[in-house]
Amino acid sequence: ELQWDAGEIPLVGLWLNPGGWSPEGEPYVNLAVEPCLAAPDRLDQAVSDWGLAPILPPHGERSWRLTVALREADF
Repeated sequence: ELQWDAGEIPLVGLWLNPGGWSPEGEPYVNLAVEPCLAAPDRLDQAVSDWGLAPILPPHGERSWRLTVALREADF
């Protein structure tokens, strides 16, 4: 279960690499949970189609909190 405050970060993305890419050497498996300020990967779509593209000023900061809860399976 993932919980976050949509007022801090409206969307959360999952970056999955099931061994298909590696910058060098053997491919590896990894998973990352990333804050997303806009849904599309393309900035032009985030601005024109979604009306989302927050601007962080130079030396600005933005923080967010993500809570991960592991539950026991019922099967």
